[in-house]
Amino acid sequence: MVKLRNAKYCNLKLLLIFLVIYGHLIESQLHRSQILLVQYRAIYLFHMPMFCFLSGLFLNSCDSCKRQFQKCLSLYVLMQALAVCFGKGKVDPLTPYWHLWYILSCSAWSGLGWLWYRYFRGKGKGAILAISVILACLSGLLPGIGRALSLSRTVAFLPYFLLGLFLQPQFPWERLQKLSLVGLLIALALFAAWSDQIPTEFLYHASSYGQLGSGPALRLLCYAVGALICLFLLAFMPSRRFPFTKAGANTMPAYLLHAPFALLLRQQHLAWPLLLLICPGFLYASYKLLQWHGALYGIVPTERRVAVVWLSKDI
Repeated sequence: MVKLRNAKYCNLKLLLIFLVIYGHLIESQLHRSQILLVQYRAIYLFHMPMFCFLSGLFLNSCDSCKRQFQKCLSLYVLMQALAVCFGKGKVDPLTPYWHLWYILSCSAWSGLGWLWYRYFRGKGKGAILAISVILACLSGLLPGIGRALSLSRTVAFLPYFLLGLFLQPQFPWERLQKLSLVGLLIALALFAAWSDQIPTEFLYHASSYGQLGSGPALRLLCYAVGALICLFLLAFMPSRRFPFTKAGANTMPAYLLHAPFALLLRQQHLAWPLLLLICPGFLYASYKLLQWHGALYGIVPTERRVAVVWLSKDI
């Protein structure tokens, strides 16, 4: 059976996974270049928030939440077990290895989505979203909430997931293009004014405020800037099907495989323009390598008024 995918979101996911890989590749060189530091901070303001948003956008029932919960949790247990086994005592079993935090957090968010559909019957969106933002801003004040079990990131990125959960994939983002342009200008102004005051580690949302000398106001600022950039991307991301669009239908294999690739390539200390060229090559290779072993996807341009059935949820 062919699983249909919306071209806009496939294009968006392909851009996001590219930024995930590129961000991890330049991470070891941030101390050498102010240009890379600015790039890194800009990327981390929105690329994972947008992935979290998309993780909730296509969950439309208890069943879809349950499927994503089971898929993410089983995948996390497997990959974390492998990381612990091959880490030779360097990987804490209770702390997700590097990029695996997202999969564990996604399983937790999916469980919360199931609770919302099951017991709230899709009601109370505004109040729940507001409470999640308040809890996320206050959670950093508690020193016990950190990297263990990805608890800090689960709480901090929850508002983005909930926002996606409360909206529909068919939302007419294109109608918000003028508003999103104004929002982008505001986001750029805020970023230019405050980026130097944002510790790079703070953008991970993995530790308490006390460890980074920050506070709830800074997290709220990051939410505002990230949301405005995400809105711009949603409004202006092309809805056309391009030759490369299909590679964005399922980005999970690239997400899982990029960790050893990034660790190996970091040792080469390559210039960042070269890394920009290498990332698409890795994405193409991972797509071609695994496309025969995964589901078949049909990419539907959003301009065509057809029914799009989302049969599974992938990152």
